[in-house]
Amino acid sequence: MSSVSSEGESTSSFGAGDAHTLGTAIQVIVDRLVAPYVTPLESLAAEAMGEEPGRGLLAEAAVRGLRDGVVGHAINGCTMDSFAITVCAAVRRKAAACLRDGRDHSSNNMLDAHFSEPTLRDRLHLPDDDAPITSAIAEMRRLAEPIVRKHYRLAKSVARTFRHPGLNIDELEQEAAIGLRKAALSYRPADGTPFDAYARSVIRRHLSSFLRTAGGATDHFARRIEEFIDLQERLAHEWMRQPSEDEVFEVWGLKPATREKVRSVMRMLRPRGLPAATEDEGEVAVRCPLPDPQQQLVAQESAIAVAERMRRLSSALDRLPHEQREIINLRYYQDLSFTEIGKRFDLTPRQVRTRDKNALQTLTREVDGADSVSRSEGSA
Repeated sequence: MSSVSSEGESTSSFGAGDAHTLGTAIQVIVDRLVAPYVTPLESLAAEAMGEEPGRGLLAEAAVRGLRDGVVGHAINGCTMDSFAITVCAAVRRKAAACLRDGRDHSSNNMLDAHFSEPTLRDRLHLPDDDAPITSAIAEMRRLAEPIVRKHYRLAKSVARTFRHPGLNIDELEQEAAIGLRKAALSYRPADGTPFDAYARSVIRRHLSSFLRTAGGATDHFARRIEEFIDLQERLAHEWMRQPSEDEVFEVWGLKPATREKVRSVMRMLRPRGLPAATEDEGEVAVRCPLPDPQQQLVAQESAIAVAERMRRLSSALDRLPHEQREIINLRYYQDLSFTEIGKRFDLTPRQVRTRDKNALQTLTREVDGADSVSRSEGSA
């Protein structure tokens, strides 16, 4: 039985929602769109780094940003920013992540000198209007439509695992549908990951990002974990293996005390009985497949469980008394000492330490308690 896209053209030759075949066809178009810009972008990255180590890594990140820009423009359907603006923003974002955005003055100078929108437009010769790429973007959307329709229930099921005060399920499902479209447009079958697993990870990441914007300061936890994951992903690409937590911390350059703060958050997020790897909603597992299918399945299950615990942790953080919530924020995400926090609340360092310990125990108890309930329901 043939399927028809929203533009009315038959996709029967691919099969209804055949993600592997359709995804391959979409990536052929993406490859064609990015091809003219890859070499000048790699040259720009080389100029930015000079003789410093890591210029190949920066070039790789910038090219990934280029692909993200093409996909982002297709998601918006050419209705928002121009192709050039979307691509420049995506390239700069990936370059910033690679340089550990804002970690030092030189990184910001490098971004401004080599990855500003005017520089990227000039060096890449990006088009001033979208006319040259409109038909290609439309074709990408046409090919993605059957995948989105076939997997829409998956997006709804993922949306129902998220909660946020002030947002109803319809709003979450709409955002999940955007995440699904992003997955359909960015899926690379050659990576060897099943589309369902890839789509779940992309949808969860999109919803987490959306809720972070809606939730404000309560998601400092997610931001710090994402910093860890971004670096872990970069190292996995560079080393061709999954780095350990200690190796990531070493490259990150965190002080020992700060490392322990991050570890304490990660311990709360790590599901009991699952491995210690901390993939961000499957992202690392998707891009760096584990050696065999059984290990990959374990990693995907772990990633989904971590995302669920992160959601519960965010809710538990919202329910903490204001003082405890602020102490957690100042201690773990602004790196203040107990003495510095005490001055803000007119407390002694010992009193701050006690409140910090009580808050962490409450958060851990609520997250682990929810796990126990889930296990009991599952065995009933």
